[in-house]
Amino acid sequence: MRVHTKYRTLVDNIQDGVFIIQDAKMQFVNEAFARMVGYPVEEVIGMDFLELVAPEDHEMVADCYYHRQAGKDVPREYKFRMLHKDGKTRTIVNMNVGLVTYQDRVVSMGTVKDITARVRAEEEIKIENARLFQAEQVARERADTLREVSRAVSSTLKLDEVLSLVLRQAKRVLTYDTASILLCNDDQPSMVAVTGYEDEELVKAEVPLRLGASPILQAMARDHRPVVIADVREDERWIWVPGAEDIRAWIGAPLLVRDEMIGALMIDSTQPGFYTAADATITQALAHQAAIAIENARLYAEAQQRARQLEALIEVGRAIGSTLDLDEVLQLILERLEPVVPYDTVSLWLREGEVLRVQAVRGFERPGAHLGLTVTLQNDGLSQEMMSTRRPLILADAQRNERFRGLGGTEWVHSWLGVPLLSKGEVIGLVTIDKREPGLYTAEMAELVLAFGQQAAMAIENARLLEAERRRAEEIKTLAEVGRAVSSTLDLDQVLKAIATHATTLSHSDEGGIFELDQAEGVLRITASYNASQDFVRAVNEAGVRIGEGAIGRAAATRKPVQIVNTETEPGYRFPKIAAMDGICSILAVPMLRGEELLGGIVLWRRQPGLFTSRDVALLTALADNVAIALENARLYQAERRRRQEAETLRQAALVLTTTLDRNQVLEHILTQLQWVVPYDTTSVQLLRNDRLEIIGGAGFPNLAELVGITFDLTSGDNPNRQVISSRAPHILEDAPTVYKEFRREPHAQANIRSWLGVPMLVGDRIVGMIALDKHEPGFYTEEHARLAQAFAAQAAVAIENSRLYEEIMIANTELAAALRLREEMVQNVSHELRTPLALIRGYAELMLSDSMGHMTPEQERALQIMMRRSQELGGMVDDLLMLKTPEARSSKRETFDLSKLISETMEGLELKAKEAGITFKQDLSAETPPVKGNMEHIRRVVSNLLGNAIKFSPDGGVVTAKLRPYSKEEVLLSVSDTGIGIPPDKLDKIFDRFYQVDGSTTRRFGGAGIGLALVEEIVAGHGGRVWAESAGIPGKGATFFVTLPAAEK
Repeated sequence: MRVHTKYRTLVDNIQDGVFIIQDAKMQFVNEAFARMVGYPVEEVIGMDFLELVAPEDHEMVADCYYHRQAGKDVPREYKFRMLHKDGKTRTIVNMNVGLVTYQDRVVSMGTVKDITARVRAEEEIKIENARLFQAEQVARERADTLREVSRAVSSTLKLDEVLSLVLRQAKRVLTYDTASILLCNDDQPSMVAVTGYEDEELVKAEVPLRLGASPILQAMARDHRPVVIADVREDERWIWVPGAEDIRAWIGAPLLVRDEMIGALMIDSTQPGFYTAADATITQALAHQAAIAIENARLYAEAQQRARQLEALIEVGRAIGSTLDLDEVLQLILERLEPVVPYDTVSLWLREGEVLRVQAVRGFERPGAHLGLTVTLQNDGLSQEMMSTRRPLILADAQRNERFRGLGGTEWVHSWLGVPLLSKGEVIGLVTIDKREPGLYTAEMAELVLAFGQQAAMAIENARLLEAERRRAEEIKTLAEVGRAVSSTLDLDQVLKAIATHATTLSHSDEGGIFELDQAEGVLRITASYNASQDFVRAVNEAGVRIGEGAIGRAAATRKPVQIVNTETEPGYRFPKIAAMDGICSILAVPMLRGEELLGGIVLWRRQPGLFTSRDVALLTALADNVAIALENARLYQAERRRRQEAETLRQAALVLTTTLDRNQVLEHILTQLQWVVPYDTTSVQLLRNDRLEIIGGAGFPNLAELVGITFDLTSGDNPNRQVISSRAPHILEDAPTVYKEFRREPHAQANIRSWLGVPMLVGDRIVGMIALDKHEPGFYTEEHARLAQAFAAQAAVAIENSRLYEEIMIANTELAAALRLREEMVQNVSHELRTPLALIRGYAELMLSDSMGHMTPEQERALQIMMRRSQELGGMVDDLLMLKTPEARSSKRETFDLSKLISETMEGLELKAKEAGITFKQDLSAETPPVKGNMEHIRRVVSNLLGNAIKFSPDGGVVTAKLRPYSKEEVLLSVSDTGIGIPPDKLDKIFDRFYQVDGSTTRRFGGAGIGLALVEEIVAGHGGRVWAESAGIPGKGATFFVTLPAAEK
């Protein structure tokens, strides 16, 4: 027992745990072991040893125990995790002592040592080493990235590319949701690059406006250190920006160049607390690289800009020296300005007295809307300052400057630069330059533009001198042209229009007009204008400018030129509303005088306020003298023209008499022409029938239909017509209704006749009627009117008399035509009646000749043959008459046939007749003649009639020749010629008329009814052909008849 106690005392003093296990049960443990597992010693005794082992190490510990029990080799020392009573594990090193005898039994004994603290320290060392290794790797990677960033951003000198590269490369070493770069120009920030935002344009626009006075940016500029905000929502310095509401964590690093902050690199995250101090260090390193690259790009851009500016200054000197045209010079100035200084729009203003006018613009969507705009110096503070200081003026943000007055629609302008144009120490104009971005223009830029402007001013002055010289030459040329026009043409409208045009264009005015004085009313009215609207001219004339009113009225009153600088501010100006119709602001008026007599005046209008130059006044005065001459010439011309017109009207009236015999047309022409010489409101033409006058026509009456047919009794009655007819002279009534009550009664009352003129119509010494002319104004007609009307009335009388005779002739012609129609009907009826007896005569004669009725003596046979021949001739004449009566026969069915064959057959049929007459037939029928298409029997009749006619009029021994040839591609030509008596040339156009005979002697000698050739003409015409005859009218030379007929289609 003492030994056991001594043994326990011994092992309890050992710091390592000691245990004895038998049959997997704990048999002994010392105090150190019990402390390791957290149980009292007595509780450990008897426990299964695996209960004290962490489950994940059960298999390993059990293997070691049972292998030892079996005598197998096991590791002398191994580690496992032991379970503490509190559930935690501790790392233990087990040292196997081996099998020993304990209490007479073989048991397994060993020691354990708690190495938990050592293992934990080792793990911490490993973790730290891994962390250090990883940190070293990250640092190396970041260093590599920074080097790559440095190389990348140094690879380009274009600022926009540099900024884009910085933001892309930052993504390699920093995690962010959005990022941006802000640059500061003259303490005015501008967002120049962003990434990750949903609306990047909104952010770029809003951030500079809101962060301009940001405490965060101020801190970075002061401390030159980055700023990290764990959560912007809890930082009172944060300024919210539209489009960036999701930002929570934020890093800002200053872009430093020579200890000056030129901007900031800003990295954002949507997770609060996302960024650390290390991230800030990396951001600052990136910002340092970006600042270097930005500065290099800026220096490069400045160098490039200086080079471009120098080249532009050299180029502008060459360019603007290459032309002296003012408009071209101005445009070249604006074009060459762009390389010197950036702009969105630019305007060039030239000074005109106390007014600045826009002469050239560039960059505007609608340049025409800005050209010509003016400002007065007293109303524009910016212009006044530049005029007085002769120095450029810069506005960092024009919208915040109360004195800024841009052109219309310039709310977008922020950066603004104004530069005076100096020539010989005087300001001749301004150049104003605009840009959307604020704070863009610098003093250096202003000096460059000022130097540029000095060259431009010299070019402008040179161009102006040339322009002035050209204008002087143009004025001299214009005055010469106007002088020639005044002396060479008497068309007043043309001359006045030309003068108004020249005056307006040469003075660079917007509109011009010439006023003439109405002497009766004492009112000035526009009679010619250039570029003025019709509404404006109408309003001026309707208002009526009286002497002393407005610019032209005052010029007329004073007989001197008058100017109005601004119609809106001119005291007592009477016509502001009319001037506003065309936007008129300034006016120059010069009177037109002929000696001391006022004729009118010339006026120039401009749409901008300002004074006209003394040259404008001198030019207008010279033109006014020309207009006065033109007016005087025009008066003379109008008088002469009126006389010529009267004569021409009388000639036209006479001409009308020869062009028509219709009474209504004659009256219409006479009355129309009369209106040109003797004006009237209403007029009537009255014919004399026995002792009464009848109205046969008129014009101007509202109830003309009621008046036509009314008669006036010349033996009695209350009317002035009796005086005209009885005196055979014109009669004038100054106010007809006051003298004759008939004018106050219907239907005459509707005409509202006051002044009345009556003139007689005479044919020789015979009076045939009269013309009455009426006017609504009393006292209108004069003796001159009466003289002209009397001349017209003489023409009218002849015309009416001719129309009366023409009507009588037409009636006689109608009666003659009826008689001819009756004769033709009678002939046709007789022809029908003759056919039957002729047929009987021919029939009996044939029977008797055939001996059917007995043998005939020779004398009887000759008599019968003569009877047969004459009856056949008479039958042919009857057939011709019937065919003339039946035009439908000529349009009967057509067929294609050989005309040569038809001619030969017809000549064979007439051969006997020709021989009896001693006539020889000849044929000349071309084989190349194509067939024709038509009614073959009708064409046979044509050929037969022409041959028979040739036989009839040819003497014994004569020759009749028939020829046939192709005439054209579509026609053939047949000709029949004889050697007979011929046809007088003056009768050739009548021989195809029905029943026409050249003279009675030929009828008696040769016989015939005059219908054969008429039938030939009608048949040929019905086939679409033509027939004509040619003859010299000499006996023995005969005549030739020609016929064309359509060839049949192939």
